[in-house]
Amino acid sequence: MAIRPGRICSASIFVLSRRGAAALADWLDEDARPLVRRAEHALERRFHMVHQLQANQFFVDLAAAAARSPDLGLYHWVGEHGVEDAYGEGGDHGPIPDGWGRLLTRDREILVHLEWDRGTEQPRRLRGKLAGYSGYFAERSGAEANQVLFVAPTDRRERLIQGLVRHHDDRDQRSCGIWTATADTLAIAGPLSAAWLGVDTRRHSILEMPGLSRSDRPVGDSIGKPEWWLRRPATGASS
Repeated sequence: MAIRPGRICSASIFVLSRRGAAALADWLDEDARPLVRRAEHALERRFHMVHQLQANQFFVDLAAAAARSPDLGLYHWVGEHGVEDAYGEGGDHGPIPDGWGRLLTRDREILVHLEWDRGTEQPRRLRGKLAGYSGYFAERSGAEANQVLFVAPTDRRERLIQGLVRHHDDRDQRSCGIWTATADTLAIAGPLSAAWLGVDTRRHSILEMPGLSRSDRPVGDSIGKPEWWLRRPATGASS
């Protein structure tokens, strides 16, 4: 391409067509339908690529930070499309976050629902999201183990979300936890730092948040651990 001096072009984005996804499935000797659905989803979401990359980077950073500790590990991680598929298979329809993960600690399994906020949604839509999470998890078994993490682009935006969170807080109702942090804080301090503000006035680490009791999932098989993919050929995208 001929580019005018001083002009910086955005990176090109390539996605598989339906035919390409079907050809890939044939080469892998797999059912074509899931791959075609993923290709269609990618095509629909191509204008939100930066947002998806930012949300993915959060989980990459979380997996890398946890991998350095023998007692921590990000065992599962799925994106928005994976969450949708899981709800569809289970006949359940809850809120769709930008990503979901299962963080193993020494004694807990913390379920992370990521909302990577771009600062473009109106307060009423944010209120709807908060109501959706609170209503879906209200009084469910293990509700408190689900932590909804809103990452705001600025301090001002975080204050706005915090105001909405406090308005929704119901101490008498057992539901999910809702926390906020800013993208700049996470970029500097990391996702495991005491960056997360709940309904109190103190910031917490994810490691302080409630979770489920530990299952028999081995920490050593978590994403980012040495040769983890050899022991889990289906990767971390299963639930």
